[in-house]
Amino acid sequence: MKFKYNKSIELIDIAGVSRPSEDPKWLVEYFQKHIQTTQGDILLDLGCGTGVISLLLAQAFPKCHVHGMDINKELILMSKQNAKLNNLTNCTFECIDILNSEISEKYNHIITNPPYHRTERGFNTISQHKSVAHGATITEMKKWVQKSIEFAEHKGTITILQHTQNLNELEPLYKDQKHQIHKIQTSPQKPPKRFIINIEK
Repeated sequence: MKFKYNKSIELIDIAGVSRPSEDPKWLVEYFQKHIQTTQGDILLDLGCGTGVISLLLAQAFPKCHVHGMDINKELILMSKQNAKLNNLTNCTFECIDILNSEISEKYNHIITNPPYHRTERGFNTISQHKSVAHGATITEMKKWVQKSIEFAEHKGTITILQHTQNLNELEPLYKDQKHQIHKIQTSPQKPPKRFIINIEK
């Protein structure tokens, strides 16, 4: 069974895996609007899951190459199948433990939507997929930001979506670098719950 995401890509429906939220759409839309790419650039999608962000980027930037990384072998396989489903050949996927691996290659642009619900504050779900994809400790979140910056080349960019509850603790990691904060306003009556950090290395 398949479904359409953002009216642009088709994805295979997976039993036990929730359909993607609007987070990937917001992240890619921001990237398209604010980041300048050149032909041949390599974009790294950290924690790619089923490949939603990677596929949106590959579709939007056909002259760039998108590389997705995730710790889950089954999701990497699904990413490859989703890429084939959408006839996208400018993307590749790799199973790797992002937080505990040393990667020598540097990338022009890093794009990532890491877990942002705090497990130490009681985040819990019966879904094994959601617990890994959406929940982490603040220590793990900090390491994710550090790795994202580490993997970017000199003068590269890092674009991260996070939850506002984590802003104060993550800020020391990038405050000394040129950066912008974009708050995602989904309702004029409610304060934003998510924001995008764009860092220039």
